[in-house]
Amino acid sequence: MGLAMIGGATAQTVAVLPANAVASRHGLGWQCLRGHERIDKVCNPLQVPEHAFLTFSGDGWQCERNYVRKGQTCLRVLVPAGAHADNTAYGDGWRCDRGFQERNGTCVKVVVPANAYFVSSVYGRGWECERGFARDGSRCVAVTVPTNAFLRDSGDSWECERGFRTVAQRCEPVLVPANAFLDGRGTAWQCERGFRELGRQCVPLDPPAHALIDDSGNAWRCAEGFRKRDHECVAEQ
Repeated sequence: MGLAMIGGATAQTVAVLPANAVASRHGLGWQCLRGHERIDKVCNPLQVPEHAFLTFSGDGWQCERNYVRKGQTCLRVLVPAGAHADNTAYGDGWRCDRGFQERNGTCVKVVVPANAYFVSSVYGRGWECERGFARDGSRCVAVTVPTNAFLRDSGDSWECERGFRTVAQRCEPVLVPANAFLDGRGTAWQCERGFRELGRQCVPLDPPAHALIDDSGNAWRCAEGFRKRDHECVAEQ
């Protein structure tokens, strides 16, 4: 706020308040009285329609319960069968009751099959199969878990235990040869360091002179200053 000189002394300039306004508590600027809204530098009275009330801040309004705002009016909520009024809901101010789903402005009862449970969602079919069952059209059928297998976290399928692999809906053991180990997934094997796969066996690498086992551990490379020629490492020229 500016300062003015009066008779050689400074005095605080008095702010000019518009109608329906009050000076700010902090002494800077002004604000509209409750029930008014600020538009540019004017405080205009709020036009609160029927079935509405002022908000806590006093500079706006909202509809009463069971009414929904449409433009500058509040219309009574028309609640369809299987629904209840809800001012927090978007759109028409109502939500479907539990066990119902919204479909084209109505609430349709969700038919939950055996071995399933209701899911509150505006999308999808409105139900999910229980753990150990999988969806088959509009049914939930039991998941048959073979020997040496277990249900996945999803609960609607299975996978083989570590050390077994899927073969025609069965879990057969992974046959690990000598000098080999199960891989990270546990469904296959790989040769130990210093061995390479040959057929279904792991045979020693047998690197030539001036060779090193590479980072994979299952092959060799020539040392620095040498290059590979056939099965030998020869000095670079």
